[in-house]
Amino acid sequence: MGVRRDTLYNLAGSIAPLGVSLLTIPPYLRIIGEARYGILSIVWLFIGYFAVFDFGLSRSTAYHLACLVDHPDEERSRVFWTAMALNASFGVIGGVILYPVALVCFSHFFKMPAGIRHEVLASLPWLILSVPLATIGGALNGTLDARKRFAFNNGINLVGTAIGQVVPLGTALVLGPSLTNVIPAAVIARMATMVPLFIGAIRFVPAGWPQRAEAGVIRDLFKYGGWVSISNLISPLLATLDKILIGVILGAVDVTYYAIPDRLTRQGSILPGAIVRALFPAMAAATQEHAQEQAKAALDVLSAALTLMITAGILAMPVFFWLWIGRGFAQIATPIGVLLALGIHVNGLAYVPSSLLQARGRVDLTAKFHLIEIVPHIICLYLGLRYFGLLGAAGAMLLVSALDAVLLCSAARLRLWRQAGFWVSAAILVLSVLSATELSPQNPKTYLISSLILLAAAAYAVLSLPPMLRRQIPMPMALRAKQTMP
Repeated sequence: MGVRRDTLYNLAGSIAPLGVSLLTIPPYLRIIGEARYGILSIVWLFIGYFAVFDFGLSRSTAYHLACLVDHPDEERSRVFWTAMALNASFGVIGGVILYPVALVCFSHFFKMPAGIRHEVLASLPWLILSVPLATIGGALNGTLDARKRFAFNNGINLVGTAIGQVVPLGTALVLGPSLTNVIPAAVIARMATMVPLFIGAIRFVPAGWPQRAEAGVIRDLFKYGGWVSISNLISPLLATLDKILIGVILGAVDVTYYAIPDRLTRQGSILPGAIVRALFPAMAAATQEHAQEQAKAALDVLSAALTLMITAGILAMPVFFWLWIGRGFAQIATPIGVLLALGIHVNGLAYVPSSLLQARGRVDLTAKFHLIEIVPHIICLYLGLRYFGLLGAAGAMLLVSALDAVLLCSAARLRLWRQAGFWVSAAILVLSVLSATELSPQNPKTYLISSLILLAAAAYAVLSLPPMLRRQIPMPMALRAKQTMP
């Protein structure tokens, strides 16, 4: 029951910011323009990538604190304060390194109007501050998750996300659309979120008074976090390389046409992220056999739910883009979004084996797999962009996601593709792709066919759920009464 409840907290904390984004993206495009929004997306990608100066310590903190669940408070306090000191120090170093790298990249590599280039360069000092904020925030989130304080953690981050979206937009509206106004406002909003997270972490550990970093704790944190840092170094690169190469090869406007469907489809990772985030502390504290059973059950539920969610997203995508932004945007963005959504489905399934391996302490395997994927990813992405444009970039992301999922599932002994339900899911997704890309939103038959496909996905999802969960699905009162009779 605890994992299910915590998963719901994580879902709520992730879905609500999506609503904020849906409301704010159109005003952002109107107020600051497509070119500025595309460059702003790249700026946040830079900041996200330089959060690798966390060196895996946030995940390592969560792992070690989860393993110390029944240990004295003093042991958890030593881990917390050591992790905070390390993350703060490395964040400052990362911010200092970010400045010259961003200066060179935004000065010479990205195509943009001269005025916007000046705005970005003038805002670079704020990017230095954003890196330690990211590394410290990661340690605080890992601490709260390890202590299973998901409701508090998600509540604070939800408010912070809303502030981080609304404050920069309001600043642009009042002071002007220049990025010299938008970027500082976003960083200051992020700082405001850190205060309650820090207070909550101190209370729930409980951490007591600050302590000096201990050599033994540092060694343990780096032993686990070192491998995580490799994944953290590679994963943001693989996740952001498509936007960066689009900006270099095609231009800032094309980044916008790709970044918006990319940002929306990545919300499909909310569900697997919520499940494994709630499950990780339990798997870390469980025996290997019990952790394996937990992972198998989670993967079954996730596969069924993802099929329904991604199918619904693909089918709704043409109409949604048309009504949300416009017909011209929908024609370009829909095929891109469909391919990206398929990649998110495959990638979402890989969350469970990845989390299981980390909970077992085999974090080295996930890092090694990411190393293997670097060269195929770069080759596929470059060739896809050169020969197929934005569609090629989306297709490359799908191929690499499939490779990652196969490697992780094999290592964790969670071979989902050996089950018949996996191929039923694949067939439903293929039909949804054909409907979204081949049928016109103006044709009434489109909605009938889409409804039938969605009904098939819902039936598959319900039939794939464990009996305990299936009994909780809303149904007529008479059927519910029969089901609960002894």
